[in-house]
Amino acid sequence: MLKPLLHRQSVAFLRISTLGISLYGGEDHGYTGPVLYRDLGLTPPLLVKKLTKDARKVLLEPLELLELDADHLFITFDKRHSTREGEEREILNSPLWQSLRAVRDGCVYEVDFYTWMNYGILSHRKKINDVLAALTSG
Repeated sequence: MLKPLLHRQSVAFLRISTLGISLYGGEDHGYTGPVLYRDLGLTPPLLVKKLTKDARKVLLEPLELLELDADHLFITFDKRHSTREGEEREILNSPLWQSLRAVRDGCVYEVDFYTWMNYGILSHRKKINDVLAALTSG
């Protein structure tokens, strides 16, 4: 478990597309929550606990994104709804995005869309490796 290493720091996962930003969570739901919060023992931020208690993901409103106080963010980009190259990444230049603690602190880690949006032993192993590489380097 990474919990002692992170000293109560929180971790969240976001899927970003032109349709919006989805927050994934819940240790009992979906592709990512069980791996992050149950298997690895990481701490979800309060917003994950509040919004994804009974769901694997929620589409965040801009004001909800402002509430995301995660110390570390894992993000992936869903290009399927983009009409032009890189459109889904435009949020990264917004003042809203730049105001997030994890962004300001340089604690945002981009991960592979297909790995993190799938379920199974190979995908879970890759997720675990991504988290270990990001959070134990330095």
